[in-house]
Amino acid sequence: MLLLTASEQGLKERRTVAVDELAREAAASLADEAAERDVTVHVRALPLDVEGDPVLLERLLHNLVANAVRHNVPHGRVEVRTGPGTGIEVSNTGPVVPPDTVPLLFEPFRRLNERTHAPGEGAGLGLSIVDAIARAHGATAMASAHPEEEGGGLTVRVGF
Repeated sequence: MLLLTASEQGLKERRTVAVDELAREAAASLADEAAERDVTVHVRALPLDVEGDPVLLERLLHNLVANAVRHNVPHGRVEVRTGPGTGIEVSNTGPVVPPDTVPLLFEPFRRLNERTHAPGEGAGLGLSIVDAIARAHGATAMASAHPEEEGGGLTVRVGF
C-alpha cells in the first residue's frame, strides 16, 4: 500500500534507468519460483533507457513478471520484452481473461478469481501498483493490456 501511495504522488527526481537490465534482473529473481510452478520465462530485452525512479521501475517489472508467473498454468510460458517502440511488454499463458475484466484487474484488491487465502496468494495490488508507477513516469499500462486470444493469459504493455 505504501508503494502504491508513493507512486501516485509522482516522482521527486528522475535519472536514466536501463529498463532492459531491470527486466533481466526481475526474471532472474523469479527463476526459482517459475521453475517450481513449471513455467518457462523468456526474456528479449533490447536496450531501453527511461528517465525515472529506478526503485519504482524495478518494482513495476517485478510485479509484471511475478503476476505472469503466478497466474499461469503448468507448462506455461512468460515472455518479457523491452525496447524502443515496445517499451515493456510482459505476456503469459494462463486462465482465460474476459476482455471486460481487464480494466478491473488494475483496481486495488481486484483479482480475476476470488481469494482462497492460500500461502503466497497476493492481495490484488500488483497491477494497480504497475499502473500507478507507469502513470508517475508519464507512461500507460492499463490502456495497453489485453487478454491473449488463444489459450488464455494476458499481455501488459507499458509504453513510454
